[in-house]
Amino acid sequence: MISNLLFQQKKTERSNEAIVEMAKESEEHFHSIIQSANDAIITADSKGDIIFWNNGAQNLFGYRDEEVKGKNLTFLIPERYRDAHQKGMERLLSTGVPHFIGKTVELWGLRKDGSEVIIELSLSTWKTGDKVFYSGILRDITERKYLEKLHLENERLAYASKAKNDFLSNMSHELRTPLNAVLGFSELLKMKKVGNLTEKQEEYVDNIRYGGRHLLNLISDILDFSKIDAGKMELVIENISVPETLNKSIVMVEEIAKKNAVSLKEELDPELEFIEADKQRFTQIIFNLLSNAIKFNKKKGGTVTVTTKTEGDMARFSVSDTGIGIKEEDKNKLFKDFEQLDSGISRKYEGTGLGLAITKKLVEMHGGKIWVDSEFGVGSTFTFLLPKKANKGEKNT
Repeated sequence: MISNLLFQQKKTERSNEAIVEMAKESEEHFHSIIQSANDAIITADSKGDIIFWNNGAQNLFGYRDEEVKGKNLTFLIPERYRDAHQKGMERLLSTGVPHFIGKTVELWGLRKDGSEVIIELSLSTWKTGDKVFYSGILRDITERKYLEKLHLENERLAYASKAKNDFLSNMSHELRTPLNAVLGFSELLKMKKVGNLTEKQEEYVDNIRYGGRHLLNLISDILDFSKIDAGKMELVIENISVPETLNKSIVMVEEIAKKNAVSLKEELDPELEFIEADKQRFTQIIFNLLSNAIKFNKKKGGTVTVTTKTEGDMARFSVSDTGIGIKEEDKNKLFKDFEQLDSGISRKYEGTGLGLAITKKLVEMHGGKIWVDSEFGVGSTFTFLLPKKANKGEKNT
């Protein structure tokens, strides 16, 4: 009987030892899993003092285990949020009701090096006897929040850009209709279709025609800009004569050049006879550069020179002036939308600030590039390169 009892006791002891060993192994295995977790896992007592800190927490905050044990969680929070955290802990201790247990919340954390990080926190609570403990799983979501913010900002900018283009396009069309009527009737008056005009009346009609044409050019710039910006402009590529097209462009600006006492010159490479390009848009590029060169030239005795040259598979075009030039710090503004160097209510030169921006976009649509060389007070040279043979495999939009 006694031997049976001793045998059962030994058996029970061995069983208990096995249970203890299994529990120890299980605890070590659990501890190993927690330590190897990528997420930060932190356990604190009811006062918020840290009692457990895994490797993920060390990686996230930069503190080693021995640096944080016994410290209050408050030091992991940026100073501007600490007062609210402390009040939350006091409310928790007094009421025993944690308002975000079982929920996932976002908050700011403070690293050892002083940098801040956005954290996603999942908090749980557990008891041992009458003691309450809190365990939190924390994940760095700084990059994710940045990408979300970037995505929202891109969506906002895309919406704003579309709204702007739609507005500009609609308004330009609305303005062009009555403006064409004004220009049409002013032409009839100039042609004396409804009777002779006095000298003063003819002067007024000329002013109406000049102002109307200037406004029509501004509206056309806005429409072109809207089309290009929205990707709705397509190039019609054809084989065009360089000398012929340049001569026609020069004829278009001869009158305004004479009014400004500016001489127009050509230095054309005889070997550059033809290029493949959109004739209308190529003419627009040259016209914009010529107009600017005349507008910003010397008041009297200025010169504008158009130069062409063959460079391998590329055609080089330059428009030089002897005008006011451009300051070095202003060169980066030249090809930006709605940007003018002489800005403000006192600016001397008319325009939307779109001419060079459109020119740059049209050059790039052809597969070329454009740049400027300038000396302030001496003059400027705008140069662009275009492929002599268009790449027809690409969609020119």
